[in-house]
Amino acid sequence: MAAGSAGARPWARLHLRAAMVLLGTGLRAEELLHLPWRHVDLAGGAVHIRAHGGWAPKERREKTIPLPAGLLEYLRAERAARPGETWLLDDGHGGRAYPRRNTLTAAFARHLAAIGAPPGVKPLHGFRALYASTLHQAGVDVATIQQLMGHRQIAVTQGYLADPSARARDAVARLTLPAPAGNTLGNAPARKIAPR
Repeated sequence: MAAGSAGARPWARLHLRAAMVLLGTGLRAEELLHLPWRHVDLAGGAVHIRAHGGWAPKERREKTIPLPAGLLEYLRAERAARPGETWLLDDGHGGRAYPRRNTLTAAFARHLAAIGAPPGVKPLHGFRALYASTLHQAGVDVATIQQLMGHRQIAVTQGYLADPSARARDAVARLTLPAPAGNTLGNAPARKIAPR
């Protein structure tokens, strides 16, 4: 069933949206949960993390994160399909779909268990670590990664950048992961995802 059809699972769409944004921006979970669409600049290609409505980012540090082209295209399509949403993770009635982080964390923990992820993988924070390490492996300097992550201390950023051993990379290259079918995380057949 197509994601936009009457019987589609709206939560699966939100989970995919959350995963895409976390992978493409390195946002903290609380930043994602409190992100209104008005702070997603689809024309300028950036997300603005700003205090609003009694909520403030960690240490009250506001930041702007550029959006990768693929994520920007995806978010434009999502916004066009649902122009009435207030929040990036909207409940369909103008409220936040996940008022507390633990509910989204639990949902992602179930996804990780379903694909056979090893114990200890952090359901939401793992995306943040992957974002930082991917930027580093692509040659982005640590100071820029620190700025994007919103860290005060460069040592905190460096903790995300430990380069895994060649053996660990070889092991990960053998993983078989489900690829999302369409625009949800639901019921995709497992297939080998080839390394780039």
